[in-house]
Amino acid sequence: MPKILAWTEEALTISALRDRQYQPSNGIDVPDRALASTTGAQSNGVLRVVFFTPTRTLTVSNFTIACTTGALDTGGGTTVRRMGLFTYNSGAGTITCVARSANDANLGQTSSTLYTKAFTSEAGYSSSYTIVAGTTYAAGVLFYNTGGTFAGPTLASISPPSGTILFNNTSLLPLIVGGATGQTDITNSPVTLGTTVGAAPYIRLT
Repeated sequence: MPKILAWTEEALTISALRDRQYQPSNGIDVPDRALASTTGAQSNGVLRVVFFTPTRTLTVSNFTIACTTGALDTGGGTTVRRMGLFTYNSGAGTITCVARSANDANLGQTSSTLYTKAFTSEAGYSSSYTIVAGTTYAAGVLFYNTGGTFAGPTLASISPPSGTILFNNTSLLPLIVGGATGQTDITNSPVTLGTTVGAAPYIRLT
């Protein structure tokens, strides 16, 4: 009689199947790449984030974004282009940066390009961060220029359907996307999110 192999409980969970089929073995895609079905033009001083709740605990130390159409600021001035990982305070409606990339004025300059940037250890940040299963985080990007001419690149993104309350309703947690205008840098000061953001970027954490 042939031997019947037993399935383990872990092998049958939806989260395990998703991790194996759609997620990198050494990190997490935020959101799943299959959901990054649109492009989002970045606006000056608008921090755009996408939320995620990991199903496994892992340590990450790099961001990756997908630039579809590149653009660079001109005319000098101060340029800030960086990515950040944030914790979320649902009661206060704020996010706080716990890891970020170094500022790179050339981030997003080339079309059809993947940009991978390491977490920076400057300003008291760590070069790695452990995200914990079951905890909600946000990851996002900021493009900002003052004193010159801003030119925002277009990134692979997830876009909330127009007119729906499902993406931006703060009483329906966890959030999917969020944003804040008037941002000049990504720091460890809490940022209060607005409820309308438009497209939020696809980001890989590894």
